[in-house]
Amino acid sequence: MNSVLATMITLYNPENIDWMGYKLTKKNPYTYHHIIKKEHRGAKTVENGAIITHNPHEYLHLIEQIE
Repeated sequence: MNSVLATMITLYNPENIDWMGYKLTKKNPYTYHHIIKKEHRGAKTVENGAIITHNPHEYLHLIEQIE
């Protein structure tokens, strides 16, 4: 786990769910999602991130590609 994500978990105490309501599991761990995308110069910071689990994170990126 990267240090920014670890800091966010400590700050926000998400209680085993992500901001989309998905449960944290061994097969569905927390990941960091950029609000402003990396390719648009979005930094990997607490302010520019969201705590999201792996499965909906993949789905969210698929939706972003379609749009």
